[in-house]
Amino acid sequence: MEVEELMELTTVTLVPRRVGISVGALTLQQVERLPGFRHGYPEVSLDQLIDLVALQKAVVLATGDIADRVGVGVEMVSILDAPPIRLAFAMDSRTVNAHCRALVTAARRVSYAYPRVEDRCNGGGAEQGTTGASE
Repeated sequence: MEVEELMELTTVTLVPRRVGISVGALTLQQVERLPGFRHGYPEVSLDQLIDLVALQKAVVLATGDIADRVGVGVEMVSILDAPPIRLAFAMDSRTVNAHCRALVTAARRVSYAYPRVEDRCNGGGAEQGTTGASE
């Protein structure tokens, strides 16, 4: 098996945005105590899950790469003690060829241009930075 790591994704929590209240960064234990948090997710689409958060019916964990899908009713908050999620391609080393390598190269180029999640959490904007794989 051949594994090519593309990028690390930061775990965040999605909470309802409350006017005038800034949540800041949280720990996993703090997230688990928030009203609306539960282990496991309903079987709905990501957009429906985000809507549940905006309606103050859910608090969920997610990866920071969904920042462009989060609307004004939802705040994306960093989690201080959550380990990163590594996005990688795993390929059977007996079948790796030039097409597989080209796919990995293209995926890396996209991940290098991806906005840093730290810039999108807690009030930052996407225009503030980019990242490479595994900084």
